[in-house]
Amino acid sequence: MRFNFRRFGLIGTLAMVTALVVAACGGGGDPTAAPGAPQPQAPLPTATPAPTATLEAAATVAPNPTQAPQPQVLPTSTPRPTTGPTVKRGGTLTLPQFHDLVTFDASNTRLYMGYYLNGHFLWNQVVTFDNKRWSDSDVVGDLATEWSINDDGTVWTFKLDPAARWQNIAPLNGRNMTAADIKWYFEYVLDPDNNSGIGGIIRDIETIEAPDDNTIVFNLKAPFSGFLRSLANSRVKVLPRENLEANGNFETPIGTGPFVHNRHERGARVIHDANPNYWKIGADGQALPYIDRVEFIIGADSVTVEAGLRTGKLAFITPGGMDPQVARDFMDDNPQLDWIIDFKLYAPVVFTNFKVEPWKSNRDLRLAIMRAINQDAIRSNVIFEDGAPLEGPITAGMGEFSLPQDELKELLRYDLDEAKALVISSGVGGDDLKVRLQFMLAGSPGSQTERYGLVIPPMLEAAGFDVQLNMPASAAQGYGAIYGGNFEIGSGFVGFEGDINNWFRSFYSSTGDRNRPGLSDPTLDAMIAEFDATLDHDLQVTRAHEIQRYILEQAYYVPLVAGSMFIPQQKYVKDFIRTWSWGFSKIEFVWLDL
Repeated sequence: MRFNFRRFGLIGTLAMVTALVVAACGGGGDPTAAPGAPQPQAPLPTATPAPTATLEAAATVAPNPTQAPQPQVLPTSTPRPTTGPTVKRGGTLTLPQFHDLVTFDASNTRLYMGYYLNGHFLWNQVVTFDNKRWSDSDVVGDLATEWSINDDGTVWTFKLDPAARWQNIAPLNGRNMTAADIKWYFEYVLDPDNNSGIGGIIRDIETIEAPDDNTIVFNLKAPFSGFLRSLANSRVKVLPRENLEANGNFETPIGTGPFVHNRHERGARVIHDANPNYWKIGADGQALPYIDRVEFIIGADSVTVEAGLRTGKLAFITPGGMDPQVARDFMDDNPQLDWIIDFKLYAPVVFTNFKVEPWKSNRDLRLAIMRAINQDAIRSNVIFEDGAPLEGPITAGMGEFSLPQDELKELLRYDLDEAKALVISSGVGGDDLKVRLQFMLAGSPGSQTERYGLVIPPMLEAAGFDVQLNMPASAAQGYGAIYGGNFEIGSGFVGFEGDINNWFRSFYSSTGDRNRPGLSDPTLDAMIAEFDATLDHDLQVTRAHEIQRYILEQAYYVPLVAGSMFIPQQKYVKDFIRTWSWGFSKIEFVWLDL
């Protein structure tokens, strides 16, 4: 039996995980447990920093700039009396981004880079996730100031901030944002003819009402426990009708957000400037945001990023953090940085192609892969973190919604003898079977996913598989293979932005928009539907455990130990922390102490 493995690694120290790597949290969950502390390691070689001129050149070269129409300043609203800490205004927040912008159309968020580079800067949403800590799942108002739900959980009513208004760019010209705008946009993305990437997130909406300018009512098809978190998903922005009608698309971005798009210099940078007409008020009683400009440096490699962090030119890494092997040395050498060290907001997994045999129906062969993978060896040789928790079908950072560690230890147990026996009992043999292990992102030497790809194949060889490890030429080739079903074994990440319901729906249901392995199990679909309809918190936890237990018992996915997230951030960046929403929620409140 010959197994051919093709691997996609993570992008070095940048570890960007795109739309596949967004995390989830259940209603009422309190993920406060901390992962095992990183263990002391022998000194590791630190990448040689690139000359700072590399970063400066990326910030100044302007090939084919696309200049956005700029707003005119409107009279600001009367500042609301506030008290708060002393803040500083001004400055540019400079961030690295290794992929260029694909689209400005935030309704088409299958093209991930568009909403990551723009989303929280240019647009608002009805509600959003708070940013008190890395794994905070609290939902707070954004366009909405308050909301209520009826007794049976089918009608949600939101009151909107009457101060909210569109940026002063034609054809919006700074007019107020109203409930009718939200009604039109949500109906637009729910219409399957518009092929939006958002419709699946809010598909529980039956009808929408806008009884007045500042009230929006969502009538659901059935009680849905995750509706508020669905609205807080970082992809669910609000875009204006006039933009589409005037331009035929949304590629000229206009929003209600704290920044307006300035220009896009393809292959070099994306720039957003402070919205001079933003409607939210800061701690100093003046209109937000505090920062003058946000600039993304496109195509920054890991060495350039490390140099930018050392010199203070880059504020932090976006969004996935630094490879832990590099991070531990970097912490010691760069005291000017603060660090977030917490659970990863996603679970790395190995999966099979359920659209083809033998993987579609041969549980023994799937289970053989699970039994052959030694999670302790991954801790030692990939994560370098002895205390790293086991991951389930949802991340260990989900608190009480996660399966207990002792149960995961049994379900994911390493048993080489059992793995060998399962390969034999599967009834699959001969030299004609070829299985490719495909990691979804292009790798770089020394990255964490590179190490997964080096450690896992020998484990499978020990169980009796013949493994060949291949690397694709690009991430695009890898995605193409996965999307096209041209694989037998794959590896990637599962997770969803602060939303356990859509995590289950998106990755594990037969109709899930991120169910790329083609898993189709009516029993699992029914379990997920039952979870969605459950409003009682304790029963939600019980059913979340049942779903994950079933997924592991069927060996549909093999979660891998992930270890901690290491995120460096300059000490001069104040009042900002990434959240489950996987980006820049509440970016308007960030200020720079320069």
